[in-house]
Amino acid sequence: MSNSKTASVLARTATVIRDAWLVFGISLALFLMMELAYRGQGTVRRAISSASSSTPEQPQANNSWIDEYLREQESSNRLQWKPYVYFRRLPFEGLFINVDQRGRRRTVQPRSCDRDPDEIFLFGGSTMFGSYQRDDATIPSLVTKELSETAPCQFKAVNFGETGYVFTQEVIELMLQLRSGARLRLVVFYDGINDVAAAAQAGMAGIP
Repeated sequence: MSNSKTASVLARTATVIRDAWLVFGISLALFLMMELAYRGQGTVRRAISSASSSTPEQPQANNSWIDEYLREQESSNRLQWKPYVYFRRLPFEGLFINVDQRGRRRTVQPRSCDRDPDEIFLFGGSTMFGSYQRDDATIPSLVTKELSETAPCQFKAVNFGETGYVFTQEVIELMLQLRSGARLRLVVFYDGINDVAAAAQAGMAGIP
């Protein structure tokens, strides 16, 4: 091979090597930039998530009764086995939370009546039970108050709400009440979130 051909081959080889290193260098630089960008956005997302997941302020924090209420809520959260529906609360007496012998939260009656009002059964989870609400501010108590203003002494709401209950438990509870002789005017179910949460936890629907 002549010197000119050898020089030409070496020149082309050098060009290829140079171009390859340029491509490799640019690719490596782009990869490093993408990695840095990814790590940066991950840090930002974690910071935002940490800030948003901080414990929210208790909505009743400014009320003078909240500390005593929270103590009562902790003390009243004791359960007993009940056939078919798994559990209900044990009886409890407090300033803000009262649960009767049948595991039902007290519904405040705004006036005394000389007749037995027709009963309205209200079923649901903790929202219906009245978590973070005093006896007189639960949904059944507010319903009874509203009805007493429009139809005095005609209706009485009964609170069958229980923390964690799903719709099937409530239907079975209603069946048990009817079997025991309860005769009522109306039934209200307020459900959704507990059924979704139970299905998500169990990986399938139908398990409390």
